[in-house]
Amino acid sequence: MSIGKIAEFNIRTDNWRLYVERLEQYFIVNKIASELKVPTLITVVGLECYELLVDLCTPDKPSSKTFEQLTNTAKRVTSSKYCEVFAEGLGRFTGGAASIHIREGARPVFMRARPLAYALRGPVERALDQMVRDGILTPVERSDWATPIVPVMKKDGGVPRDLQLGDQVMARGYGGKDKWLDGTVIGREGSQRYIVESGNGQRFHRHIDQIKRKSRYSVAMSSASDKEVVAQPDEKESLELNTESAGSRICREEDKSMTDKRAEDPLLIDSCPSSSCSPPSPLDRPKRQRKLVLRYGIDT
Repeated sequence: MSIGKIAEFNIRTDNWRLYVERLEQYFIVNKIASELKVPTLITVVGLECYELLVDLCTPDKPSSKTFEQLTNTAKRVTSSKYCEVFAEGLGRFTGGAASIHIREGARPVFMRARPLAYALRGPVERALDQMVRDGILTPVERSDWATPIVPVMKKDGGVPRDLQLGDQVMARGYGGKDKWLDGTVIGREGSQRYIVESGNGQRFHRHIDQIKRKSRYSVAMSSASDKEVVAQPDEKESLELNTESAGSRICREEDKSMTDKRAEDPLLIDSCPSSSCSPPSPLDRPKRQRKLVLRYGIDT
């Protein structure tokens, strides 16, 4: 049984140097051999940090590196010099100046907002509010230039980059047999990353492009189809029983009425000689003989 526990490394808040020092002490107290340091590191750092190591070691795999190589590579990226890259919120490019070239003689154009469906107003307004908080959009009182915003809907009917806490989603799975995992959004990191909790309590971080909004209709389809499969034999059986009882009841009534009529009129011809009142057999008609078709005067 191992002594102590090493938590997953958070690339936004944790210090990599201190994390490696604790990990080295963990190796000593549990007498972990040198050849097992890399597998142990990959196991305990967590999925998000492992994805970072995969990107840094490409085209090689992290498992092909030594423990010192992995720790030094991650140290260069997670140092305080690059902490803004992993900070929460929207990043900004400040490395150069941008310029806009306008055609000569161009005049300001003001285009009114396009009509929006009532069902989409809520999601679109939440997405706009999030863009304002992230600094992407800045509200103004008036402007000589204006262009309508065109919200692009996803296939599942949601607005891109807009998930709320408690939403049922399908998150991309890595390292397992399931490509997509059921989960619930429990937190948000910046404008594009979310914290998802699976049904077994496991938590993982995913980008918005690695998450699909779960459709309630698709979830209900499996249970509904199972119920239909179970219920179909019973419905069919009951339908056959009801049909049989109704048919026998009609035949009994017809037999009774025909018996009463024969008793009153002995010359009446029995139109239903069978006790089961079976339907009459089809008429036996002679078959037509088709003549051969003559084409171009040639008998074929």
